[in-house]
Amino acid sequence: MTVRPLSRLSPTRFLTRRGLGFVLVALLCLVGAWILGRRDLLTLAVFLLALPVLAVLGVRTRHERFRVRREFHPAPVQEGTTTTVHLFISPSAGPSSGPVRQGWRDRWSRLPGTGAMVESTMVEQLPERLGGSPRFRYPSRSARGGSVSAYEYRLAPPHRGVFPVGGVTAEFRDPFDLAWQRHTVDPGTELLVTPRPGELSPGLLDLLRGHAGIGVGGSQTTSWVASASENDVMVREYRHGDALRRVHWPSTARRGELMVRHEEGGALPRITLMLDQRAAVHTGGDLAPFPVPGAAASLRTTASFEWQLRTFLSVALGLAGLGHELRLQDHAGEPAFQRSRSAPHPELEVMGAAEAPELLPECLAALELTEPSAPLALSGTGGLLVAFTGRLGLEDAGNLVSGMLNGAGTAASWAGSRGTPQATVISCWPVSPGGDVRDLLETAGWRVLWASPGDSAARLLERWAGPPGGGSQAPPDAALSRASGGDKS
Repeated sequence: MTVRPLSRLSPTRFLTRRGLGFVLVALLCLVGAWILGRRDLLTLAVFLLALPVLAVLGVRTRHERFRVRREFHPAPVQEGTTTTVHLFISPSAGPSSGPVRQGWRDRWSRLPGTGAMVESTMVEQLPERLGGSPRFRYPSRSARGGSVSAYEYRLAPPHRGVFPVGGVTAEFRDPFDLAWQRHTVDPGTELLVTPRPGELSPGLLDLLRGHAGIGVGGSQTTSWVASASENDVMVREYRHGDALRRVHWPSTARRGELMVRHEEGGALPRITLMLDQRAAVHTGGDLAPFPVPGAAASLRTTASFEWQLRTFLSVALGLAGLGHELRLQDHAGEPAFQRSRSAPHPELEVMGAAEAPELLPECLAALELTEPSAPLALSGTGGLLVAFTGRLGLEDAGNLVSGMLNGAGTAASWAGSRGTPQATVISCWPVSPGGDVRDLLETAGWRVLWASPGDSAARLLERWAGPPGGGSQAPPDAALSRASGGDKS
């Protein structure tokens, strides 16, 4: 308990090596003056002791202020790539702290070596995962007459997440290099690092869409997009989950409430993507723990969850690139990114094709596993569905079947889409789902794709054996009964 207060009073916190040398020589002169009775040694001791004290007072009463600005190129940055940080530092005149005190500071600033462009050492504080903290000399060689000092360095974030960059600490010394002071100049900036999309098999997106264009209530055509003119556009009140791109601003301004476009023309069907974020399905078991990923140092994640995030991102971007509108949900049927601190719109559930490339990587940057675990629950699917999960058990499989059968419009289109499953589950676990789990899901019209955390997403199709029995599917009532029996077991 006594070590900490003594360390705060340590002379090394205020004095440089030269200043400590002055103090040591002053003490020796005091001893010599007392033993020899020499007044000149006493005068020299007082002089040598007064210099460091005055230097400490001068440095400690200075409060230099700076403007700090950072720019990242690119921003956000993808994990495994490099971003360039541009740091701009310029002097800033602080607010007055009273006429008497400010006048004293003005007189001090006129002393040699204490002008506005005082030299100092700037240190950019970085987390250990981003490497060592770079040091800069202020002002830079390019700064003249109080202009901005510009610096540049590069960062290579090893994994996704939100990293604090900065703040900058400045170290000041007196003109005689006897005393020093260090203080923080700015609070710092956050760097957003997004996950890297995984590599997909060429035919995976066509498989998820319903065998190259056959979907719920759809027909086999090369393109489902029908252009809608302005006359085909109507507006309605905003509903929770509507895509931001559908907001109709002229109508919103006229009516004083948020209105969205309701397009009557044809469009690609909406696809629901469910991302299971439960810690229980990504940890535990005889084959766990998995190798700890680098992101686990700052995020609650596992190797299987990181695999799912990369695959989820690549599938979502691929479907959005084809023009599909996406409904994004978590394991509880709620907006998928409501717990992500990197999501710009946490409550956003429906994402348009144009918004996905920009918003999706940011939303996934800081997404973590959640506790406590809750059973799977699908909400308002009513169309094509892709579920991303970890360890897939019989109870979760039963919940998937029940939720899909209860979705709007799915059971009604079952007979018309027989032989073409409308839902897919992608499981990531060291071993494939059990035979009873596969039988239940495939009988109810699901595809079961499986991969190990160390595999590439391109192996999903290699391990898929296709629908059982030549593609014949059981009626929805039989599948729902089978799901209920699975829950009881």
